[in-house]
Amino acid sequence: METSLTAAVLSIGKVNIQTGKTKYDWSVYDSSATIYYAGGMLLYGSSQLKIGDRLTLRNNDSNRLITHCEIIDSAPANKEAVIEMLLKHKYDYRPARPFKKKEFSKKLQTSYSIKGIKQNEE
Repeated sequence: METSLTAAVLSIGKVNIQTGKTKYDWSVYDSSATIYYAGGMLLYGSSQLKIGDRLTLRNNDSNRLITHCEIIDSAPANKEAVIEMLLKHKYDYRPARPFKKKEFSKKLQTSYSIKGIKQNEE
């Protein structure tokens, strides 16, 4: 995958979509950041990305390559907007209802917090 941007990221684990809590016990809903959906994972942070951007994700501390991905969708960092965005991509994180089965059973992978983005040199 040809990428034009490199993002320095830190793993925040699997985010609890109902509360926004990460493995570090802070909530992604506590700020005005943007949440991006990138094929099975969420990226949290910078609002300078747009749908269609291709990224190389690298660990912020060690610069180790994590993966390559493409931004598929985005939503403001609030619970309702994130649930709606995920529902469009067949992830059902709506609250459970008595006697009602979830529409989709897919679960998200590890999510990442974006610490910085730089343009790759051609």
